[in-house]
Amino acid sequence: MDTFSLDDFDNPPPPPRYLYKYLSAERVGNVLEGGAVRFTPLLDTNDTFEVRSTFDKLAGPKMLSMLADQMDNTLSEESVRKLTADMLKENGLGWLPPELALQFAEQQYGGNFMGLLRAQMQQAFDTMLVPHFNDPENAKKLLEKLGRDLLCFSLSERMDSPPMWAHYADNNAGFVVAFDTENAWFHQRKREVARFV
Repeated sequence: MDTFSLDDFDNPPPPPRYLYKYLSAERVGNVLEGGAVRFTPLLDTNDTFEVRSTFDKLAGPKMLSMLADQMDNTLSEESVRKLTADMLKENGLGWLPPELALQFAEQQYGGNFMGLLRAQMQQAFDTMLVPHFNDPENAKKLLEKLGRDLLCFSLSERMDSPPMWAHYADNNAGFVVAFDTENAWFHQRKREVARFV
């Protein structure tokens, strides 16, 4: 995926048909007989690279591309005309056509009013927004907040990983359970009551 889009959250790529859970012998009954799985707070996962070191800045190339697209939308002719009309109304000048106000602004700024708006918005991004997002402390705070607030159900795309067998399946004495991702359980969009083990 080369570009970042908010649609990616609503339309994620399909998962593999089967995902796997490595389990110790003592926990496999909870899953197979009890139908219970464990959701772990992200900060309680045992791999520090899963959450705490995922990234060191928030405004990377994809986010900057999304912000640039948003700036293009904000500075479109239609958006600027509507914003101008709203500002005129707020200041008791609703009788003044926005086109006339924009013509006046163009005259005042040597015919480059839109270029000036774009430059000022870009400067705000470059000097305030991006440094704020990319402050390592802010990335750390966001990751810790997400790590406290979100739960995960850890699965693997592989059922034959020696490190997974060793670490999660009781040093090769446990089991691996396959989950069919076409099951309706994987496609729930709203919060459901979950059972924890």
